[in-house]
Amino acid sequence: MSNPEAEETTRRALIGACDAVRTGDWARLDDFAHPEAVLDITDGIHIRGLAQVAPYFDYYLAYYRCDFTDMSVTVSGDEAAAEITITITYIKDKPGFPQCTGQTSTFVMAVFAQMRDGKVDRARLMFSLEDWLRAFSEPPVPAPSTTV
Repeated sequence: MSNPEAEETTRRALIGACDAVRTGDWARLDDFAHPEAVLDITDGIHIRGLAQVAPYFDYYLAYYRCDFTDMSVTVSGDEAAAEITITITYIKDKPGFPQCTGQTSTFVMAVFAQMRDGKVDRARLMFSLEDWLRAFSEPPVPAPSTTV
């Protein structure tokens, strides 16, 4: 039997944790995730503990702005899944990458989370690493010109 109040707490915790990471609001992340929470990321990254989350994501947030354009969350008991459409904008030159000209790309990513006591205890973030690398490691293609 489902518990609507517990499911809403789970939904809010997952949305809050995702948003805190997206904005780099590490103090706020404490409200939604356990200090020893585990995060697994598509490209083989395994982060244990919130103290390790900030340095990992701060590196990327220095070069990219992330905006959620759509988020759908499904909750079942102490598990939740989110499908997130995210627009990423390249905001600062990154060593080894093309010059920053404000390139943007939109991706779909998924987050699968296990909760404990109303907070994220373990999460898996999945996205296409190939799409990311293709979007941001190649020089931008100029828009076609139109002549009348």
